[in-house]
Amino acid sequence: MIDIPFDMQRTGALISRLRKEHNMTQMQLADALGVTFQAVSNWERGHSMPDISKLPELAALFDTTIDELLGRRFPVIEQAAAGRLDEHLQSAAVTIEEAAEAAPLLPPVQAEALAAHVLEIAAEEAAVDLCTLLPFMSTAQVDALLQKRLATNAYAPLLPFCSTSAIDAAVQARLESGEAISPFLPFLSNAALKAAWETRRAQGHATAEFLPFLPTSEIDRVALECNERGEGFAEYLPFLSDGALMRIFRQRVQQGQNVHMLLPFLPSSAIDQLAAAFTDE
Repeated sequence: MIDIPFDMQRTGALISRLRKEHNMTQMQLADALGVTFQAVSNWERGHSMPDISKLPELAALFDTTIDELLGRRFPVIEQAAAGRLDEHLQSAAVTIEEAAEAAPLLPPVQAEALAAHVLEIAAEEAAVDLCTLLPFMSTAQVDALLQKRLATNAYAPLLPFCSTSAIDAAVQARLESGEAISPFLPFLSNAALKAAWETRRAQGHATAEFLPFLPTSEIDRVALECNERGEGFAEYLPFLSDGALMRIFRQRVQQGQNVHMLLPFLPSSAIDQLAAAFTDE
């Protein structure tokens, strides 16, 4: 959840009070600003904020300031509302904190420009905490940042915001170099995930970390093959389908093999079948 640095409830209550002081209905205010009645209602209930382009109009209509509407001074928002954000970024070094405060109110293009400004002035990007800005950065910006941070341990927060192609490429490179890929697994494409799993298995590495993310059909296939070859497959059991479990169960019963490890995972019908077999004996 994004931490909004301004109090929407306070701003909404202020808009409601100023509207009433000017003897305006919500519909009249909506008409004056060129927005819907529902938008004004949501502002006043603290459910949303006015678009940044409406802040100067609201301030002028109610003879107040943007600072007063927002509860305190936000220089970046003031400049953006006045159409001077580019000039402001050229003349001032905006901090990450200031950018994170302004970004929730900015249109995506302006938020991305703000993020680009912060990245440009950051002395050591790998050491800078950009988590608060990530939801407002473009995918291309985050992908480029990922490339710079892959050699460090500062890339994990970026992964939910990266493109699948960038993550797939990063994992492929790390597979070739033998580096860890665990943080990337939830974000890989299905094809890249399967390929990485097969690569790790071929290299003789443990692959349990892959199992929560693999298709059940793929896990079933490998577990059945392992059972037929007499190889261990215990790590697959929590992720197998009932159909695969039952197939393995029947095979092992028919061959007189131990089925104890299967019992915690079998459907109740299989347990009943096993109990009946012992009763008959």
